[in-house]
Amino acid sequence: MAARLTARKKWFGTSRDIQVGEVVLVLSPDTSRGNWPLGRVIEVFPGQDGHVRVVKIQVGRTTLVLPISKLCPLECDVPVKKNYILTVYQIILKLMADNIILKSNQYF
Repeated sequence: MAARLTARKKWFGTSRDIQVGEVVLVLSPDTSRGNWPLGRVIEVFPGQDGHVRVVKIQVGRTTLVLPISKLCPLECDVPVKKNYILTVYQIILKLMADNIILKSNQYF
């Protein structure tokens, strides 16, 4: 009876599927969040229901096949070029060049 009183949030909403070219963080229990590597999705594998369940990603020169539960998609407006992996440093440089964020010496 008590289980019916609590609202279930998991699996009731739909989210968009990961697409080829997206930049993702690769979750790893062995490293801290600040050290998770960035990767780029190079191929998607949908499940029987048509939703993407597994992806092939490129992390540096390594190619991995992982379930989407081990990835954290990044939402950024910086265009991703083919065969090119963005690093956080490159994203920050792009934002600084466009004057979206201030250079470090302007904070003090």
